[in-house]
Amino acid sequence: MKYLLLFLLVLNISCGDKKLAEQQTEREISEAAPYDTIAVDSFSTGATSVDIAAQIRRSSLKYQDSLNKAKNEAAHAEQLKKAKEAEAKSAEKKKAAQNETKTEQKNEEQKQP
Repeated sequence: MKYLLLFLLVLNISCGDKKLAEQQTEREISEAAPYDTIAVDSFSTGATSVDIAAQIRRSSLKYQDSLNKAKNEAAHAEQLKKAKEAEAKSAEKKKAAQNETKTEQKNEEQKQP
């Protein structure tokens, strides 16, 4: 009798573990994320190493620096162009003023004799 009870107890325990395992696997499947992205472990095949990530950041900073440098150079060239145009206009005005004074002097000389 004792052996029968022991046998039934062992049988009950062993059968109960299998049902729990089946239920756990079903829960894992049903609790899948509603989105399609998968987390990548740092040691998996699709992971980016720390060195590569740092290189990407550095190259990004270099790219941003080169863009800022190009903008600054373009702004500097624009300022130089405006300064040259302003200088050319002022030189043109000076020449026009000198020409006017010369013509006025010639007109005065012609009136005097």
